Amino acid sequence: MSRVSVPCHVKGTVALQVGDVRTSQGRPGVLVIDVTFPSVAPFELQEIMFKNYYTAFLTIRVRQHTSTHTPAKWVTCLRDYCLMPDPHSEEGAQEYVSLFKHQMLCDMGKVLELRLILRQPSPLWLSFTVEELQIYQQGPKDLGIWFQVSPTLPASGQYAFALQSPSVTFPKWLSHPVPCDQPAPLLEGLPDPSRVSSEVQQMWALTEMIRASHTSTRIGRFDMEAPGAISLQLGVNALCALKLRLPLGLPTPSSDPPGGGETYLSRAWTTSPSVPGRVVASVRRLHQLRATMQWAGSMMSRLRSCLQALPSALRRSLSSAQDVLRRTPLYDFHLAHGGKMVAFAGWNLPVQYRDSHVDSHLHTRRHCSLFDVSHMLQTKIFGHDRVKLMESLVVGDIAELKPNQGTLSLFTNEAGGILDDLIVTNTSEGHLYVVSNAGCWEKDLTLMQDKVRELQNMGSDVGLEVMDNALLALQGPGHLVIGSLGPGPTAAQVLQAGVADDLRKLPFMTSAVMEVFGVSGCRVTRCGYTGEDGVEISVLAAEAVRLATALLENPEVKLAGLAARDSLRLEAGLCLYGNDIDEHTTPVEGSLSWTLGKRRRAAMDFPGASVIVPQLKGKVQRRRVGLMCEGAPVRAHDPILSTEGTVLGAVTSGCPSPCLRKNVAMGYVPYEYSRPGTLLLVEVRRKQQMAMVSKMPFVPTNYYTLK
Repeated sequence: MSRVSVPCHVKGTVALQVGDVRTSQGRPGVLVIDVTFPSVAPFELQEIMFKNYYTAFLTIRVRQHTSTHTPAKWVTCLRDYCLMPDPHSEEGAQEYVSLFKHQMLCDMGKVLELRLILRQPSPLWLSFTVEELQIYQQGPKDLGIWFQVSPTLPASGQYAFALQSPSVTFPKWLSHPVPCDQPAPLLEGLPDPSRVSSEVQQMWALTEMIRASHTSTRIGRFDMEAPGAISLQLGVNALCALKLRLPLGLPTPSSDPPGGGETYLSRAWTTSPSVPGRVVASVRRLHQLRATMQWAGSMMSRLRSCLQALPSALRRSLSSAQDVLRRTPLYDFHLAHGGKMVAFAGWNLPVQYRDSHVDSHLHTRRHCSLFDVSHMLQTKIFGHDRVKLMESLVVGDIAELKPNQGTLSLFTNEAGGILDDLIVTNTSEGHLYVVSNAGCWEKDLTLMQDKVRELQNMGSDVGLEVMDNALLALQGPGHLVIGSLGPGPTAAQVLQAGVADDLRKLPFMTSAVMEVFGVSGCRVTRCGYTGEDGVEISVLAAEAVRLATALLENPEVKLAGLAARDSLRLEAGLCLYGNDIDEHTTPVEGSLSWTLGKRRRAAMDFPGASVIVPQLKGKVQRRRVGLMCEGAPVRAHDPILSTEGTVLGAVTSGCPSPCLRKNVAMGYVPYEYSRPGTLLLVEVRRKQQMAMVSKMPFVPTNYYTLK
């Protein structure tokens, strides 16, 4: 361990060069920096500890001076952290929050909650905020760190402490911590940074800016504010602009010939025996950069003006976007219940409510949750030739469906690609009830309407009606125990209290029209997108709020949003169209061969049959598989590699599993690598970590079937 002590004063700035910090075994070590405020208040910024090379390990501790010294005690804290969404996927608009174990040093007498970037103050005895911090490697032997601290004390002004390598190159943000395997033990009061778990490293590398503002943007900025001073500004976003001021300590002539400032400074500094030679060299380098920085400062000033105008522009853009987004009949209901609204597939929908994503996910698995899925396309296909129409578009055996029985099926094209997945129910009222994805609304509707016109021109009796109903999904079992939570009601038990029909006679993928909590004409289908027992209720739009309110009167029922719905379906091994399946994926490649009706396979009379059926008899080139992954959470588009490092495919969906407390994903690999138990690698932010092909679902499903 290395230790450096630096005195600081109001509005003071300290620059310091430190060497490569390593243990005797050659592993990255810990640097401890003491900074005191001797002339202002009896407070001490006691320790700043970080792991060399990366922003992977950081603890900041502040202690108040007292007459008696009490030995510090250390505890392990548990906190929620926000995982940075993947901006390259549809999931990027969603906020994923997961619970991880985080080892943090805390003085039990004055417990602090300081994180990598902290926006709220610490306890009242010292209003202390670490506003920004950066750690970077500069060459093979130099290590740099800078941060800005703002305590609110009787003496006004900011404290700015800077430690950086005196190099021509300015620092860059690092977001790829070195992964380690084991959690960090407490060793002599300090965690061993070489054994910090990869989960902890990933959390520390993320910022609270994502939670604070979805419009945050980081840039590096430097310019000359005044003669003899340099300003380095990082972390510019829609909320704040943080500035680090590096005064050079000497007056600079108002006009210098080229090199004049350097000569002046060199003369002045070298005449002072108290100034170390390396400081003189540092100042020289800084002044050599002056002209370049002035130009850069001018350019960045323009950028700053643009950034300052960004929030209002974003608000206008977002406001405009909100105006064109479609709203479900429950939009105001969501806002009244604390729904956080986001854009999804052209709709304004709740991503989550007041509970965290993880809490909402686990509540669904253990108790009962209510989802608004009214954005999905609901259509009614009627007429004598309704089955003929549907079987000309999908791969399923629709003719074999019994009254009020449904099935999951697929729209396919002539190349065998999947156009969308949908549920088709053969109702006892003489029509087909079809539910398909909101993201394919226009494509699906056009496909069906074109086929209706084609058949009508041929004399067929068939028609199509778009239903304007709302759609509510009530999901959750009562017998699956997670953690120490007690049993709760199933979705069926909640619903049974409001219907006269016996739901025990309504098995998975069957449907019935009934009165639900006084709302007549509701079509209740026993299905869902979570892997749990549950129902989807199609209800008149005007009655949606009334029905949702009645369901929420049960205290065990909570509202859930898109974030929980996505992680629930991934644990259940269910596909998200556009991510896991698309028009370039066949049902066999997507591990959805079971959707192909036996009669349809034999007749080869569905779109793409000439491509799909031969794949059933031979090996396809690739298959969709489940993956259990170590290390950091895996997201869509992350590469999948063989253990030899050959790229095999890509992840299509991934997230930390709240139930399993492991990272799960699905993606496509060559057929020969699709066997469960096969060891692979996934690459997350240029770091490779182990993964194993796993059977799906990851969490057992609880669909209700008649015994």
